[in-house]
Amino acid sequence: MADMNMLEHQKTILMNSVHDKNMFRKELVKSINWLTQNEQQKLYLWLKDKYSKMYGDLIEAVFNMEAA
Repeated sequence: MADMNMLEHQKTILMNSVHDKNMFRKELVKSINWLTQNEQQKLYLWLKDKYSKMYGDLIEAVFNMEAA
């Protein structure tokens, strides 16, 4: 994992928690708190591309909650 940056690490965590909505939300909140603004934007775009059908409302809610 030495070569993996935090954004890539959090993507891996989120991919591994996609089967459980509550875990996915918990890990998404943690990801946002750990990442820089630029990384958060990249994560948001990646999530919308990969998981908008499954968790679109949840992704929007978490990102809007963190922006407030």
